[in-house]
Amino acid sequence: MYNYQSYSCPICNLTNLEKIFDSTLKEDELPVIGYDYNNLDQKKTFAYYKCIDCSHVYATPRIKNMYQFYIDKQDEQYVKNSDFRRHTYSEVVKILKKFTNKNNILEYGSGMGDFIYVAEKSNFKCVGIEISKFSSQISKNLNHEVYQCDLDQLKNFIGQKKFDVIVMMGVIEHLEYPDRDLKSMDQYLNKGGLIVLWTGDFNSIYSKILKKNWWYVIGQHIQLFTRKSLKKLFQNNSYELVYNGNLPYVFYYKHLDLHLKRFFLYRNFLRFIVYFLIKKIKMIKLSLSSEILMVFKKIN
Repeated sequence: MYNYQSYSCPICNLTNLEKIFDSTLKEDELPVIGYDYNNLDQKKTFAYYKCIDCSHVYATPRIKNMYQFYIDKQDEQYVKNSDFRRHTYSEVVKILKKFTNKNNILEYGSGMGDFIYVAEKSNFKCVGIEISKFSSQISKNLNHEVYQCDLDQLKNFIGQKKFDVIVMMGVIEHLEYPDRDLKSMDQYLNKGGLIVLWTGDFNSIYSKILKKNWWYVIGQHIQLFTRKSLKKLFQNNSYELVYNGNLPYVFYYKHLDLHLKRFFLYRNFLRFIVYFLIKKIKMIKLSLSSEILMVFKKIN
């Protein structure tokens, strides 16, 4: 039996909550960790509550210390999507260059090194931190400077080194204590430094239409942000918002098909027609309002 804990809002620390979704996990059941979209159990989640004060949605009660289940997880399906992530992150790097001419990047939750791969091709110097043995080893095999540790342990490897940019691509929705982690990042960020992040927008039209079928509502995503709750989190930690846009998703048609197959209507009725069309296009760039891409600047 797992050890459960109830949580106050991780943004404003209040408990003025509204239930959004009931739990679909049994008390002795662990959420699926990973991105095998053929595994329907991935949609089993803890209960989600919305903070009335700041609009943040998060899972509570939930299993304590969720991070431990990422350490030994192997995700072969995620490896297959590496190519399209690199195309997408190339677009993110182009946006990042508009806000800084400095080149030292720390990526928090660097995964298999897809962002580092494209950033270094654009002359950025990157360090990654990743708790998964499986993912960090793939990145190390690409000669990336990656450390398998948590934020506070990183100083044991890099000393007093600081960075101009910290990047979190699809990471903040997994964090148990986003406010605490943001405070821990201070020790590694230069004055006036930037934090770049991508996550989902629970207040988007896609979330409102799809409800629990929205693609971010999966067991391992314990934080569901809105643009409002993200701004509040960063403002509370002395950051100003300098860019509020959408992630420029770049899909190869096979990857888009893989993602769409999660949905019953596409899988059973629309796939034959849609797949034919996207196969002719081959590469598709989408800018969806549900995909938050924000850049914050440290102001003191």
